[in-house]
Amino acid sequence: MVKKKEISENSVLFEMHPLGNAVKVVAIDQISGTEVSVVVPKGTAPFTMKAQAFRKLVYVINKGKDSGDADDEADDDKRDNKKHKIDIET
Repeated sequence: MVKKKEISENSVLFEMHPLGNAVKVVAIDQISGTEVSVVVPKGTAPFTMKAQAFRKLVYVINKGKDSGDADDEADDDKRDNKKHKIDIET
């Protein structure tokens, strides 16, 4: 069984770009350089926007772990082993 990576919300950068009636939210993991984006309705709460992007980032990083990347062990050593907990202040 593959061990899942644990990502700290402190190592993730968020960008929000308004696009008409929607907002594109980009989440970037500073350690691995992995970047994902989601598009949400304009009236969505900022916490919800960030939480959705963070969940997608966790999914993409853990999915990449299954491919056997050589850098995965180095990334694991850099992480502070926090759970996938989101405490984002807006």
